[in-house]
Amino acid sequence: MNIPHDQLVHAARIGGRELSGPNPSVIQRLFQLRTETQAAWIFWLLASCPPRTRRTLLASYLSWRALEQAASSRIII
Repeated sequence: MNIPHDQLVHAARIGGRELSGPNPSVIQRLFQLRTETQAAWIFWLLASCPPRTRRTLLASYLSWRALEQAASSRIII
């Protein structure tokens, strides 16, 4: 799917992620592939799903992201 960069950036922000500029270096691109993939999924979700499904799936995704962030920031004593 060819998504315009500005729309991909917008979708990433909805998901609580940030993308680098429209022409990232190869190294930047490798590090942001996960974010781009999630942003593309959010873009598809917004463009293709009915509102109720969109809300449910987006809420589930954001909950998963919050759990992922909590797990990665947990301090081990």
